[in-house]
Amino acid sequence: MATLLMVSSSTSMADVDGDRRIPPGDTDIIAGATWTEDIRVTRNSAQDTLPQVVMDASDYAHIIWQRSGYWTKTVDRAGSALTKDIFITPHVVHGYGSPDRYPLGTQIAIDSANNIHLVWDDGWQNCYYQKFDPYANALTEVIQVGNVDNFASHVPSVAIDPVNDHVHIVHEDYQYQCEDIVYDKLDNHGKVLVNEVSLSSDVSSHCEHSTLTTDQKGYIHVAFGSAAGSWWRKVDQNVVARGLAVNMRSVPTYMIPDLAITPDGDVHMVWTVDDEVRYARMDNNGTFLDEDVVVSNNSVSPGPPRIAATHEENSVYIVWHDSRDGNAEIYYAKMEEGSFNETPENIRLTKDSAASLYPRVAVSLGDSIHVVWQDTRDGNSEIYYKFNYIYRLKLAPVDVAELTAMYFWHPNDTKRIGLYIENLGNLTDDYSVTISYDDWAESIGWVIELDETEFDRVLGGTKVFLNLTMTAPPRANAGDFVNVSIKARSLTDKDAHDSLAWRAFIIVEKAVTVICSEPTKLISPGGDVQFNLSIVNIGDVPDTFKVDHTLIPENGGWEVVTGIETVTLDVDESTDLSVILSAPEEAKANDTGTIFLRVQSMTDASAWDGKKLMGMVDPEFHLIMEVLTPSKWIEPGGSVDFLITIRNVGNMQGRVAIYVTSTEPRPGWSVYVSHETVLLAGGEEQVITLTITAPSDALAGSRQVIKISTVTDDLSSRSSLEVSAVVNQGHGLMPLIQANEVSVHGGETGRFMVTITNEGNGNELVALGSALVPPGWSVTFEHDGDEVFDLMLMSKETKTIAVVVSTPWDAEAGRGPTMHVVLTDAVGKDYVLPIYLRIHQRFALDLSASNSQGVGAPNGVVTYRLAVLNEGNGEDTFLLEHDSLPGTKWYAGFYEADGTPIDRIALVGGERRDIELRVGIPEDAGLTGPVDILVRATSISAEMDEVKLTLNVRLPDLQIVSVEYDPATTAGPGPTHVTIQVANKGSSPAENVVVVMLVDDVELDREAVRTLNEGSTAT
Repeated sequence: MATLLMVSSSTSMADVDGDRRIPPGDTDIIAGATWTEDIRVTRNSAQDTLPQVVMDASDYAHIIWQRSGYWTKTVDRAGSALTKDIFITPHVVHGYGSPDRYPLGTQIAIDSANNIHLVWDDGWQNCYYQKFDPYANALTEVIQVGNVDNFASHVPSVAIDPVNDHVHIVHEDYQYQCEDIVYDKLDNHGKVLVNEVSLSSDVSSHCEHSTLTTDQKGYIHVAFGSAAGSWWRKVDQNVVARGLAVNMRSVPTYMIPDLAITPDGDVHMVWTVDDEVRYARMDNNGTFLDEDVVVSNNSVSPGPPRIAATHEENSVYIVWHDSRDGNAEIYYAKMEEGSFNETPENIRLTKDSAASLYPRVAVSLGDSIHVVWQDTRDGNSEIYYKFNYIYRLKLAPVDVAELTAMYFWHPNDTKRIGLYIENLGNLTDDYSVTISYDDWAESIGWVIELDETEFDRVLGGTKVFLNLTMTAPPRANAGDFVNVSIKARSLTDKDAHDSLAWRAFIIVEKAVTVICSEPTKLISPGGDVQFNLSIVNIGDVPDTFKVDHTLIPENGGWEVVTGIETVTLDVDESTDLSVILSAPEEAKANDTGTIFLRVQSMTDASAWDGKKLMGMVDPEFHLIMEVLTPSKWIEPGGSVDFLITIRNVGNMQGRVAIYVTSTEPRPGWSVYVSHETVLLAGGEEQVITLTITAPSDALAGSRQVIKISTVTDDLSSRSSLEVSAVVNQGHGLMPLIQANEVSVHGGETGRFMVTITNEGNGNELVALGSALVPPGWSVTFEHDGDEVFDLMLMSKETKTIAVVVSTPWDAEAGRGPTMHVVLTDAVGKDYVLPIYLRIHQRFALDLSASNSQGVGAPNGVVTYRLAVLNEGNGEDTFLLEHDSLPGTKWYAGFYEADGTPIDRIALVGGERRDIELRVGIPEDAGLTGPVDILVRATSISAEMDEVKLTLNVRLPDLQIVSVEYDPATTAGPGPTHVTIQVANKGSSPAENVVVVMLVDDVELDREAVRTLNEGSTAT
């Protein structure tokens, strides 16, 4: 085999920026496979234990575990949580003793609609069932499983079969005076179909603990324990046992095995014994195929193993916890075809010093492995989860019909087939494509080419395309063949590949065709006519052909001359051939000489072609009819004319009668012909008019075919032809709207009922559209409650549709803009209906302050900047008010930003306006504590908002600090200089300070200070 190989460079996940398929966290490469890191599912101080996991059709993982009852969380295919921890029920299945010695069955199952089905018990006496949606919302009431009695019923397990979505439950029950395993069946809505049928009746022993699963055919497989060992039993949908119970382990044990069924129907089971994980396999009828196979090598205290089957191959995955590394870690192994009886490789999944315990495993539809377990690495028991990313691909033809065309070839054929590679995994991958064919293919002339051989960064779930072009050898022999194989392989995972292969056979055909554009000719008595023919080799190889002929009548005086007897032609080569026919002198009118010409391959007698050539003696009168356009369109109620030429190619005058008939007359149609007879001389022609009229209610596409015939009086010559009139389609719609204005609140939808009548004469597909729809608004159409995008109407039919207009929550109040409902018929004509929505006004406001704390001094003004926001959807006016002030000398007012005083403000919907509140402090204000001012804005609809403002008044505090005299004492007459130092120890400047000198209440002098700031002094 010759091989063309193109290898592309691999791209790591870290190189692909923005790839939506890349997992959100780090990844682990474990045994050559890409796994997520250990994902922590729970984060709380409670003890989260005994998790279980099931996969839905979208490859989402649904995890449940025990805390204070059952809890659940859903994780998407990239490992991201889709929900928070969701509480399901306060009940759980505790079981009896250690989970290592008495492992539980499955308490969770999922159906085809991704709904969760859960079972539990109340400790010993009763078992219960309830159905939830994927987000743990209850879909049924709590249903007690089995009879309401005083007998013990506990430790239930549940499974859903893929055939009917029925719910299957097994549990222990003491109603038969010893512990038995009983079976219950419910439909998907909780209706009991089977109640309390014992499955352990043929086991004469005390039976406890059970689990179950189903196979692809809907059979139920149950495992249970007893004092006589552990057992397997299979029942059908009617609870008919398919054979006796099979003893899987004869030693007394209540430690049930875990079960899984592969697509081939084989039953796989695992358990622990003697500090080892053991495995067995049976066929679907209970015959052991492999027994007591050791799964774990060098294990120490392995925990209860769990098993899950793949969907696309007959393999199973087994998980367990194992203390061979000094502490409990999670291990897994794969049992696959060809090695079921061998100890598999034990692969360690977790690496942490804490205990990782009680794993469960599930396999997605794409055969990705999903594992959950409980872990104490965070100080208490939490739930952890991880899964492996799969690399899978599909190589297939874009059109399967093109693949079958590649099987058979003619020499020198060239064909091209379009192929695609689909990334069926959930990670970006790189692919290489190779094509292989037989070693001799190129040497004998095959040309085989791929236009693409490598693809980089192909996203999960997407396709890439390539083309294969092949050309067969021009000199190929019949039966030659070439084997062709195309293989696409992942450059990331060596086990991910797909291929197409076929054998291309050469078919050699020998074929010839004879072409003559005018095989019938008129001939005069004693004259000659020449027929011009072409012989074409349309076979696959060059060939030699023999030319023969037969003349009728034989020996009647007619003669034939052909130019050649044999001819050799290459492929698609042609040659001209002239055949001359001679009529006898005594030939009568309408006599004919007929030549049957045969051209046959001299190497293959089955390859031949022939032609009938005829010479007709020219009669005295010969009719020919012609019409330029034999078929025309006609409008309902309209007429169309056909111009028909009647020609006498003879040499004698005669009268011609004209007849009109219809092979399929239609009511309401009429036909008129302009002549009933015509007189034609030799070589003369006349044109007559045939008029066809259609009824006014004619349906589009209806056809009237008229045959017009001519015949001579002596019936020696006749001719006929057919014309047809096809009714053209007329288009017309009559739309009526019941009311073109509707009132709604913002965020609601308005409905307009429109009646449409097809006034045309044919079926009409009406396209439904809209125009002038404001941003944020949307227009849809409904018919009989379903959304539609177009409407089919028969002629004269009337239908009513609902035009549904959705408005945004913040739509402006009042009559909205004009919108158009546009109905378009099949010829593109638009019918426009204006519609209006009136939006009810919604009132709301917001009053805010950028500075709620103000500071001022007496005789000053404090300004607060406020903002009023109309949160409604229409224009509104807001009254501006404030509470009373501390005194009558105080004053306050509202102002625009430009200083214009206001007491109210008008705003459109969504508008925000900045305003000011100015508060004047009187000169004699004596307050030092804060003053609260409550400001409010009130809508005309009484909607109100308030803001609280605070004003602190700062006051001066004047004190005489010192007085100095110069001289210090008065010794006699003369002036004395007095120096006084004044200080402002207050919190505000003092204006116009006056210091007065009094002696015995008599003012001697005064001095003024204009401004004395706080904390300063003046002399």
